[in-house]
Amino acid sequence: MAKLILFFLWYGCTLFLYAQKELQFFVDYCRFQNIEGKNYLEIYFSMYPNSLSFKKNSNAFVNQTQVIITVTPSQDPDKILLADKFILTTQVQDTNFNNTVIWDQKRYFLNPNQSYKVDITLKDLSQDSSATYGISRELEIKKSNFSDFLFIQSLEKNNDINDKKSKYGYKITPLITNSTFFDVDTLKFWLEIYQEDSLFSEPYFYEYYIVPVNQEQKIKETIKITKPQNPKPFDVLNGKIPIKNLPSQTYWLVVEIKNNEGKSLAIKRQKFFIYNSEDYLTGNEQTHLYDIFYGYDEKTLDEYLKTLIVIATPTEINFIKSLKTFEEKKNFFVNFWSKRVEATQSPTKPWKEHLSRVQYANTKFSSSMRKGYLTDRGRTLLLYGPPNDIQSFTQDGDKYPYEIWFYNKLGRQQGVIFVFFDPDLISNEYPLLHSNKIGEFNNKSWRNDLIRGKAGTLGAYDPEFNRIERTKFRDTLPLDMR
Repeated sequence: MAKLILFFLWYGCTLFLYAQKELQFFVDYCRFQNIEGKNYLEIYFSMYPNSLSFKKNSNAFVNQTQVIITVTPSQDPDKILLADKFILTTQVQDTNFNNTVIWDQKRYFLNPNQSYKVDITLKDLSQDSSATYGISRELEIKKSNFSDFLFIQSLEKNNDINDKKSKYGYKITPLITNSTFFDVDTLKFWLEIYQEDSLFSEPYFYEYYIVPVNQEQKIKETIKITKPQNPKPFDVLNGKIPIKNLPSQTYWLVVEIKNNEGKSLAIKRQKFFIYNSEDYLTGNEQTHLYDIFYGYDEKTLDEYLKTLIVIATPTEINFIKSLKTFEEKKNFFVNFWSKRVEATQSPTKPWKEHLSRVQYANTKFSSSMRKGYLTDRGRTLLLYGPPNDIQSFTQDGDKYPYEIWFYNKLGRQQGVIFVFFDPDLISNEYPLLHSNKIGEFNNKSWRNDLIRGKAGTLGAYDPEFNRIERTKFRDTLPLDMR
């Protein structure tokens, strides 16, 4: 009976937390050098005001969001090199935001030729019992003749040297979207070029353009060429490329420095993704492909679309929620998987792999609260595939039952583990207790948290345990899936 009471208390707290307003935000990073050659990192973050809580204060509405930024060496994450904690205060006259986006940026000088882990957490202090949301990323700081691409929303002249959001006489409003552009007419970017005069002495010009990923052919309509000029220690390229008519897929943005004979002297490129809503919601070709390769009825397709939410980007999740007609659903489904097909693959291979993982998760991991693919073990399987090894500990002294999943390599990270445990002994939920995967829930005290009834343990019965980023993906799901 005691276990049952604790279980329902934990489950009730979880539902309460899921009912809270979800903070929607993006974070972008750009590496630069100043005129003295020192390397620095700029971090840009934006928040949608409709996802924030505002409290009435005199004649205005005020929100306070706490931001914590920490930087550690990649090889020694316990050594904190930089910690910055601040409150971002937003005051508005009314809460009719339209297209308003709240954003800010920070700048930090870092030593070159090193790799860093950057952790950012945000918490809406104006909301009672607000969850904490976070993001992690590894970055290498190194000397280069190019900065990162900074995608921008607007650029205006500003000679105020005390304005931290200005650079070299311009006030820049960044477009903070994680290099994903949703129904954007023009791609605008800022790129800094350093020490050209040490690379070459001859006159040069810039050629920039867009290339689809897995192709070498430049898109002719996107090619732009600047006037020739002489090399100098520092230069800035402000580029504009129309992308309104480009189909939804992944592209390379490429900038080349060329001499007068057309020889390429240096090159900079970056991936980005275009979402064109017309591609997703119209087109007889997509409907035809759906009928050939998939052919599910609408009810079945609705269920399968829900499984995509676990692996989809935030923009794709919003699209899934907005789909209404059967044709829209078909078109989205075809486009979703066409972006994930490699050149030599069968067009249905990624989907079949995903479906097999969903079916396995539902068979092995379903709990008394949700389908298997929505549990933490199911989510991990769908995102990262099957582990190289699993160790299960159903009886290990005074510890809760737990599992450790081992991945030899995920992306560029080796030796990745996920630890799941069974704190209620009833539901088969097995929430994530710890992972060393960058961007996942990292819990240094996970071994202590496995001990049953240990005083002071941060376990799944504690509401604080469920506020962490590890459960954030469920906040994006429709209510009937949480």
